[in-house]
Amino acid sequence: MERRKFIKNTTFFGSALLIGCNGNPSETESIKQNVNADTLYIPPNDKRIKLSYEQTGDQLTTVELKLPPKMCGPAPHSHDELDEIVRVLSGTLTVMVEDSIVKIPEGGWHFRPRKKIHGFWNEEDEPVHFIEIYPNQNFDVMLQRIWDLRNRLIKSGISLDSKAAWEKVDEIQKEWGIKMYHERRKEIIDKYGLRG
Repeated sequence: MERRKFIKNTTFFGSALLIGCNGNPSETESIKQNVNADTLYIPPNDKRIKLSYEQTGDQLTTVELKLPPKMCGPAPHSHDELDEIVRVLSGTLTVMVEDSIVKIPEGGWHFRPRKKIHGFWNEEDEPVHFIEIYPNQNFDVMLQRIWDLRNRLIKSGISLDSKAAWEKVDEIQKEWGIKMYHERRKEIIDKYGLRG
């Protein structure tokens, strides 16, 4: 029951803090100094990581993302210890959890529990803009490592859908208790007519 209570409080905290906020405190030294303050202002900018785990007193990470039309998100995967919460700001996000697929419209929320295989994509003709909340783990560190790896792979001419790329991604994600199901991503791309 404690987990549910935390998720309820985190969802409330995340929604209250994120409504109208649009910034990345990880690059703003003054915000780091205010971790124990009563309030936290996030200045507007275009960075993906909005709140780091460190800045929230090791409570959660929030990330703001956009997926273009007909774009697949990451390969289906599961987390040993991490739950995920999404709030769609505009557009419609398609979310898969195990064998269930649901479309989350603008203003909608969705909870993806740990240990369940899940993924997401945008099968619509319009972009989708959303916020992800990751409680109880320094997921911002892992995401930044993955994004840096992705950039290095692209610069090296290595396909992101290659076995070599998957192995490098898996090395990082294993540290965070993530199991990737790379082969299922192609199935989703083919079934829904998406780009990778």
